[in-house]
Amino acid sequence: MNISNENLIELLCGFAVNLKFGDLQREAIHEAKRRIIDALACLIAGSDDPACVLTRGGSEGKNTAYYNAFAFGMPKTYTLEDAAFLNSHSIRVLDWNDTYLSKEPAHPSDNIGALLAMLGNKNCDGENFITAMVLAYEIQCRFCDAASLRKRGWDHTYYLQLSSAIACGKILGLSKEEMIHAASRSLVRVPLRQGRAGSKLSHEKALYAAEASRIGISAAIMAQNGTTGSSEIIEGEFGVLKQIVGELDLSAFNNLGKNFKILKTHIKPYPVEYHAQAAVEAALRIRKIIDAKNIEGIDITTYEFAKSVIGDKAKRRPETKESADHSLYFVLASTLLDGEMSLQSYRPERLQSAQICELIDKMSDIAILDEYEKAYYDKLLPEFPISLKVLTKDGWWIKEDVRIPKGHFADPLSDDDIASKLKNLSQKKLSGDSQKKLLDICWGLENFDANGLYRAFEALKWSET
Repeated sequence: MNISNENLIELLCGFAVNLKFGDLQREAIHEAKRRIIDALACLIAGSDDPACVLTRGGSEGKNTAYYNAFAFGMPKTYTLEDAAFLNSHSIRVLDWNDTYLSKEPAHPSDNIGALLAMLGNKNCDGENFITAMVLAYEIQCRFCDAASLRKRGWDHTYYLQLSSAIACGKILGLSKEEMIHAASRSLVRVPLRQGRAGSKLSHEKALYAAEASRIGISAAIMAQNGTTGSSEIIEGEFGVLKQIVGELDLSAFNNLGKNFKILKTHIKPYPVEYHAQAAVEAALRIRKIIDAKNIEGIDITTYEFAKSVIGDKAKRRPETKESADHSLYFVLASTLLDGEMSLQSYRPERLQSAQICELIDKMSDIAILDEYEKAYYDKLLPEFPISLKVLTKDGWWIKEDVRIPKGHFADPLSDDDIASKLKNLSQKKLSGDSQKKLLDICWGLENFDANGLYRAFEALKWSET
């Protein structure tokens, strides 16, 4: 079938319905296991975030026919939609889960929140969970290749609404016609990018992903129950093309399932926006050479996307944690001062500390280098380069460049690194024995039937702290 705007949703939904576990490359299956471990690490640590505690309170105690709706580690009963919301919110809130970067950025492990909610469904065995997960990555990342949303003022989680609807529809066993209706219904609400703009980002940044998961799973459930969606959601007079994205590069959808996009996503070693991962590495190298108190000035050079997302002038004085982890200036200052970048870097008293502000004031406005710009848009091996030139008070210059940060698909974290991330982020919630059990579940995910998978995860619930 030749791809056109008119048949795109039909093509994607047909691919989704027909995709089987046996179609997945061995490497894609392994990456799916690594991504769920990484996402669960973020979820477990994120569940204690004040924003997550707040949102749980509004979701508990609702009457639901779906008593198996699974909100990982949360002892209450939730609807499927609310379980998806809470899972995805906890995964996303620390800004530490995986990333895909193209014309539009994405955090495709946000999809895992909705899939976790499906645990307990009769079709949700280990093989189907992995298949739906790889499918979600495939849909969301290919749309990120096809068109930018941010340039038109919309948020990237719009594509997450679609991918989570199709992935949940896969678990539910929707027919192709039902899947088309689920996809269509998932696209009728569009999130504004304003939630990521300015110097005072709010809880909205992480809530976008949570809401997208709720929209996606709801669209799949409604389609299963017979609700229909617009047949021309993409190409119609008031559809996605004319109202939202402008134009899709349809070549992004060629060769579906040949080289799965999950293999081209990146995992974060540090709890900062992905464009700042290389900056942390460069700053840590400099910190080994010179103490921050001996720095006179810092020149920063990178590519336009990084500057526009985390390097605009409004980011020089972040007022919230949500703003600070999206501020190249704060990330650099904190790393240079402390010799590390961790969640402790965002404690409230640090955000406007005199030391942080003084070091930020020594930083230049960010320069763009054409070479870096070309390297970022390399389709085969995208780089995320940054150059730091530090002038010491003694008049010496120190320069550090990082082009491919650790965690990039070309320089991946090891399996042991991923396991260590889970152990470090879950140590307040899970015993060493429970951590081992969780890792064993994830590494052997395909071996579980639906009931066994639900019971295995259910046994690892923890009490709220």
